[in-house]
Formats: sequence, structure tokens, C-alpha cells
Amino acid sequence: MGTMITTDPDPHAPTTPLIDVYSKHVTVDPPFDAEATLNKPSHFPSPIEVRGTGTYQFVTEVAGQNYGCIIDYLDGSNDVDITLYRPKSSSADDQNHPRVLDEIQRRLGFTVGLDGYEAIWEQDTILSDLPRRMVGARPSSPFSLFEFLIICTVLQNTVVRRTVQMMNTLALEFGTRYTFPSGQAIWGLGRPDQLADIGEARLRELKLGYRAKTVTRLARHFLDNPTLTDDLLTQGNPSDTVQALKEIYGVGPASAGYISFEWLKCLDQFDHVSPWEHKILTKVLFDSQEATPPELIRFCQKRWSPFTMLAVHAVFESLFWRRERGDGPEWLDPLIRL
Repeated sequence: MGTMITTDPDPHAPTTPLIDVYSKHVTVDPPFDAEATLNKPSHFPSPIEVRGTGTYQFVTEVAGQNYGCIIDYLDGSNDVDITLYRPKSSSADDQNHPRVLDEIQRRLGFTVGLDGYEAIWEQDTILSDLPRRMVGARPSSPFSLFEFLIICTVLQNTVVRRTVQMMNTLALEFGTRYTFPSGQAIWGLGRPDQLADIGEARLRELKLGYRAKTVTRLARHFLDNPTLTDDLLTQGNPSDTVQALKEIYGVGPASAGYISFEWLKCLDQFDHVSPWEHKILTKVLFDSQEATPPELIRFCQKRWSPFTMLAVHAVFESLFWRRERGDGPEWLDPLIRL
């Protein structure tokens, strides 16, 4: 199965057992690569998910309930097996399980249509030089919008090591440690009302700094706008969606871009690049020649539309993929600082 990648902030914490409630075999339309879609080396180690070769496990909230999920797959196959788990004491409606699994498939990118992308890939000298599996690397995050925004918040303006510390702290303070039947333990984050109840003062005590205000305001925003997630999913224009995201307290251009691509599956929306990503992409695409962020964005849009962000993601992710396998460029490590 390979090395499992996760963090557990307290292996001795009480756990809530999970039980198997629903399973489904899914065949994803090509181009698709399960390993490149689910195993993201560029993502930081987190207590709310476990990555391993041939399997991906996580806990997330869907429709007000926390669920565990295990995705099993064979490398090179378009088939995946999805197993859904719920807390043993949960009162969740069993009739809702197929809809929960549908939402998880959407979040993981299994339902994204990629007609025409492979043809662009094969004719492009930059993309075709990447590891072949990256053509099937889809925008993928299993977490709810609220959970995703928490992740974006702890990523802001810091090194990866500090991000991991803050995520572990939040899991300990308002999360729950769940145990799968296999014995694997994974944390699930709490609901917006639980985080709002903790309050900004307590989060500052836990050394979240200015993010204490951000996550508290985020929690209250979700409580005040219970249809927020559905509203964003039904927003037709990607530019309007990004603008709506920026109106949420604490969501800047970078976070809006991550949400637009990874969570809402807007494949062409690329109008902002963070300084960290700019350094990496400039190095790769222009061989360290000077290029401003607007120049970089225009270059990518002209070359890869209507899949601009999907192609940028493939270029970016391939570097971390190579690094994880011991073949990454030496200049990448100082930029990560885990």
C-alpha cells in the first residue's frame, strides 16, 4: 500500500467509531488518473486526510453531517471504489447516502468533463513533456466549502510547517477524532457554530494570530448565510463567482482562485498568481527570465484556454510529483520550508 501520509495531533485522544454504510464502484471518463488526482504532493500533511498509494481516506462534512470515506483504486485504471462511513451514533438518514456520495464525487473532480483537453495536451510542447499521468490530474478536494476556507486561511502568509501546526491546533480544539473499522484514525473538523462558539479570544490564545479573527468571522458568515454553498454552486459565470468569493471576509485573490479551481471546478479561471507560485512557474515556464504576474497569466491563457488553470495545475503539481519521487529540482525545497 505504500507509506501513509497524515498527521495526528493527539494519538491518545478519544475516538468516535465509524461504520460502513454505503459503497459504489465508479468508472471515471478519460482522461483520468486516480493517483495524480487524489495523491497531491503539493498539499501539506493534514490530520483530516490520509494519502497512500492506491488509497485515499478522509473525513468531511456533507449536508450537516460528518462522514468518513475511503477511495480505493489501481494505478492506471479509470475505476475507483468508494466506501462511505458515518459515526456509529449518527442519526443521518440512510436514504441520503447516495446523494452524499454524489457530492463527494463532485468535490473529488470525478464528474468534471474534459473533452478536448487531451488534444491540447498532446500538441503542446510544455504539457506533453510532463509526466503522462498529469493529463488526468483533476481539481480535487473532498472537503466542504467551510473546511476548504479554513485550509486556505491557515495557508496564508506563512511557511508550510506553521500551516501544519495551526491545522493540528484547530483539529484538537474543535474537531473530532474518528476511527475507521480498520483502526485508522482521522480527524474531522467541527461545524461553523462550534468554531463561532470557541471565539476569537480563545483562538488567539492558541497562537492563530490574525487568523483567529478571520476564521471566527468565516464561521459567522456561514451561519448568517446558510445557502452560501448552494448559491456558489449555481453561479453560472466564473468571474461573478470569484467576485462573490472575494466578498467573504478573509477571502483574497489567492483563496478565491483556489476555491474557484479546486472546489468549484472552474478550469479556465486564472487571474491571480501568488508570489510563491509566481517564483515557481516563472522558473519552469521562462527558465528564470523576468516575467511579471500579468505577463505570466497572459502567456498561460493564450496557450491553454479553455483549460488554463487545469494546465497550470498540471505544470505546478508535476514538480512536487517528481520531488516526492526523489527527482525534484534542488531550488524547490527552500521554497517549501516544511
